[in-house]
Amino acid sequence: MSLLNNTIFFKSESKIENLPKDCLPEICFVGRSNVGKSTIINTLTNKKKLAFSSKLPGRTRLINLFKVNDLKNYTLCYLVDLPGYGYASVSNNIKQNWTNILNSYIHRNSILCIVLILDIRRGLTDLDKLLINYINNSNCFKLVLINKIDKLSHEKRISKIKNIKQQLIKLNLFDTLEFSSTKKIGIDNTNQYLEKIILKKLNKI
Repeated sequence: MSLLNNTIFFKSESKIENLPKDCLPEICFVGRSNVGKSTIINTLTNKKKLAFSSKLPGRTRLINLFKVNDLKNYTLCYLVDLPGYGYASVSNNIKQNWTNILNSYIHRNSILCIVLILDIRRGLTDLDKLLINYINNSNCFKLVLINKIDKLSHEKRISKIKNIKQQLIKLNLFDTLEFSSTKKIGIDNTNQYLEKIILKKLNKI
């Protein structure tokens, strides 16, 4: 059983100043709109309806927080689902709000790990690279999930993953995992990675 299986919804917020101030570690999930952040959270926690997942890009406009509890319901850390970025068909006000949230959030001292999710079909976009420039100033762990790998043939997948990893190394990002919620690929490896850094942070290993 994964540590993340005992995760519950906590709250949604539109403002950074309303986020928890208890200094518990936070693992945040970031990526373009419709890249699969919410689905990945549901998959990792083994709870189908924990995080709201929409087929319409740009629907996650709030910061959604989830508590990861131990067996005694003591909160160990938070999972944070940030609004997706880069979707064209939304108002400029919403785009600016997303920008403000991202810029403010990634400077929080409580961040333990930033999980950047990429769609293998899109590869590494200019917006992804811009975000990477921001998060590289943080001392937290950075994990890149190359998502939806089931959408490409094996041959195209291998070529695309190699290309993405080469670009990421040049941007000083070295921890990458391949992922597919549909085909159950990468779930155990991702859970093990996150569980290890959570327990290490809490001095439990």
